[in-house]
Amino acid sequence: MAAEEVKVCLASSDGRVGSGVLCVKTLGFMRRLLVALVWGVAVLLLTALSVFIPILHFVLVPLGLITTLLVALRIFATPKIILSGEGICGACSGKIHIRKRRFGLPFDDVCENCHRAVTIKSEKCGS
Repeated sequence: MAAEEVKVCLASSDGRVGSGVLCVKTLGFMRRLLVALVWGVAVLLLTALSVFIPILHFVLVPLGLITTLLVALRIFATPKIILSGEGICGACSGKIHIRKRRFGLPFDDVCENCHRAVTIKSEKCGS
């Protein structure tokens, strides 16, 4: 699927606002299922290896099985991801680069120039 651009506001910790753009990709059902299965199998293999650790395997195996389920479900429940993004910091007018992550607005980041906390939220900056 093609990525779409989403306009966002970058509100600095002192209340000043800048603007930016995110490149967002929507993942299809089969793609999410495949990635979740691959990660689930990888964590399950690590869990299987923990069987060979004496005494600790009584704790590690159950934790690994629970972790396998949580990892697979979390990946499967992510319909959109942010591929990249950039914007202007409201405080120092420096460029902010947003790295790949799960899509969910609002989220926090840090300006690389002035090191202030920046909240990235939807285009409507009023609230």
